[in-house]
Amino acid sequence: MRKFLLSITIVAFVLQLSACQSIRSGGAPEPSFNIDQDLEQLSKEFASATSISEYYKLDADKRQDARNRFVSGRLVQMDLQYLKFIRTLTADKQQLDAATDVVNMSLNLAGTLVGGLQAKSNLAAAAAGISGAKTTIDKDFYYEKSIQALVATMNAKRKEVLYKVLLGLSASTERYPFERAVTDLNEYYLAGTLNGALQFINTQAAESSAQSDKALAVLYKVPVPSQPQIISIGSLTDALGAPAMALEKAKAILTALGVKPDALPATLDGSDGKPGALQLLKTQIRAAKNLADDTDREVAIRALNAAFKAQGF
Repeated sequence: MRKFLLSITIVAFVLQLSACQSIRSGGAPEPSFNIDQDLEQLSKEFASATSISEYYKLDADKRQDARNRFVSGRLVQMDLQYLKFIRTLTADKQQLDAATDVVNMSLNLAGTLVGGLQAKSNLAAAAAGISGAKTTIDKDFYYEKSIQALVATMNAKRKEVLYKVLLGLSASTERYPFERAVTDLNEYYLAGTLNGALQFINTQAAESSAQSDKALAVLYKVPVPSQPQIISIGSLTDALGAPAMALEKAKAILTALGVKPDALPATLDGSDGKPGALQLLKTQIRAAKNLADDTDREVAIRALNAAFKAQGF
């Protein structure tokens, strides 16, 4: 019986170890290269190239190549570090579930085979502990989904900054100074951090909220005419298309509404290429309709009605 329990314990340990390995690997196979070793070799290779002080010791004609080598060296090291970073953020939940379920099955099976009360208690405690851990993983699964969204945001932001950096490397040091390249590299690093991703998401949310606020503010300012005002506006609009509407009558209406003589149109329909009298009257009606203050809107519509009525409409 002891050998059986020992076997069960070993199986459980192996399964749990495989699940932990899945966490460490970020739900992906181990890379075919040694990231830490590559980083160490790259650090030695670019030791002088990625030194800011060494850059300023160079002559002006050598600085563009030095700038590009500096940026390239830092980029590849950042990318490798970023790869290590994101592999620790995600876990393969399916693998964890499978491992946990099998461990529980093994422990429950062992519980049916052992006879001692203490042994049964120990196995029951172990099963409860594993089930509790699985519940925690289930709850954290939603957190993991959030992490995946943050990683996607980091990847997108890094590509955006990388495009700017690569574009700069094709330019001279006068157009893309070394100092600007260093700033962009720092932005590239920040784009690959959780804080950077959260800041980007918050900024986008703030911008979206601001745009919505503006749209709502405009919507709230749109006046709603009363039913009598709607009827009046409709009558005024109909009058513009009436056969009796002539240029002189239109001018008289515009004059009554305060349009100066030198601003009166020469045609009714704008056939001379300039705004005609009908267009100006439509503008006057629309402006009265859109006044925000109820009293001002009522006064303007009454003035329009009086001006049109004076001309027989």
